[in-house]
Amino acid sequence: REIAYVGRMMASARPHLPDLGLIATASPAIQIHLATVLTAFALATVQMVGPKGRAFHRINGWALSILLAVTVAFLAGAAAIFSIRELTSPADA
Repeated sequence: REIAYVGRMMASARPHLPDLGLIATASPAIQIHLATVLTAFALATVQMVGPKGRAFHRINGWALSILLAVTVAFLAGAAAIFSIRELTSPADA
């Protein structure tokens, strides 16, 4: 039954471009996170496809590592903020 439901949903789906206005109005943290993730994805693709062992490969690897570290830092910060809000919101209400 669930498979039939998914099939009907897929058949009635209308593919569309994403609403970039949502990204423009998102918080700076979300915008930075999205920028680092998309850039890291592009660099990782180049890293995997390109020739190994050259200077470009090493520089690209370091840039990729830095982008991933920034992404993880934003995720850790978001997780900490979420858990703090989750713990204090019921007491404030």
